[in-house]
Amino acid sequence: MRLHPAILLCAAAALISPLRAEPQKEPGPAPMLVCEEATYDFGQADSLRDIEHTFVLKNQGAATIAVQQVRSGCGCTKAEAADKTVAPGGTTKVAVHMSLRGRSGPQRFSVYVHSNDPQRPILSLQCTVTVVTEVEIVPSRLEVRVWPDDPPPAESLTLTNRSAEPMHVLRVESPSPLLAATVVTNEDGRAYQIEVRAMTNRVSQLVATELRILTDHPRHPSIIVPVTISAGEEVMIIPAEVLFVERDGAAQHEMRYVLIRSGRDRQFNVLSVESTLPGDVPVSVQSSEKGWCRLQVGPTMPSPKIDGAMIQVKTDLKGSEVIKIPVRLLTPHPSR
Repeated sequence: MRLHPAILLCAAAALISPLRAEPQKEPGPAPMLVCEEATYDFGQADSLRDIEHTFVLKNQGAATIAVQQVRSGCGCTKAEAADKTVAPGGTTKVAVHMSLRGRSGPQRFSVYVHSNDPQRPILSLQCTVTVVTEVEIVPSRLEVRVWPDDPPPAESLTLTNRSAEPMHVLRVESPSPLLAATVVTNEDGRAYQIEVRAMTNRVSQLVATELRILTDHPRHPSIIVPVTISAGEEVMIIPAEVLFVERDGAAQHEMRYVLIRSGRDRQFNVLSVESTLPGDVPVSVQSSEKGWCRLQVGPTMPSPKIDGAMIQVKTDLKGSEVIKIPVRLLTPHPSR
């Protein structure tokens, strides 16, 4: 059958005709989160202060902003947004709280606001400050450890006034009945030593409390010193268990280290080290000093044969004559 020439001409034209492009969709309304003052400078601030600032954010877009997360760059900074959503043209606030304790000199704190802004999904906010030390507390926090068979311990801290005005310690208080404090004057108006005593040698759990140092200084009438009270451990094992990770592909020999330390820095000796690990996996005392020693486990290939093994360390440390350290093999979950 012969096709009509007109039909052949139409078919050829269809083959060589350019394809028509699909019409592009116009972008819909989008949110846009902005902060006109994204950096705030506190100037100078004392190291014993906590500082706060509130940033104002605005949605300059045409769609609702969804605030997904507000995070800070370090643990000394806390930040929180007042609203989870912001309508077009609306505003919200991000409150930032920073602790300057233990810091000195120029400092920068960062806060990151995650949102559904397509152009800038993470908005960065900055706070800067120059930290000065008018009153120095050493140490800046106290850790008191009590032992059931020892008298309640005593700790001390020093207060040094570096400001132009004199400072006199009026009294020292604590909301906890477990603490008592005595003030010793080293240099009137300038330097003091504060003796802190635990009132018991038995605590069942960690106690977090504080000391309040009340003074006649115009800018530092009350100085807070965090205090923790805990039961001492005769021996500390770091880490408490030896972990190996099973790896895909060509495995390599690996080593792990364990620190054994006397809680009171008492001298002790390692008498022997035994383990249920396979015979080709060595465990040895790698180094030892007064009050501590370090074990080396391996080298070995991470494999199921070491999982569930136990290392047993015998010492002459009273109350910790036998120290047991488990060995585990972690198997990572397959990626989906």
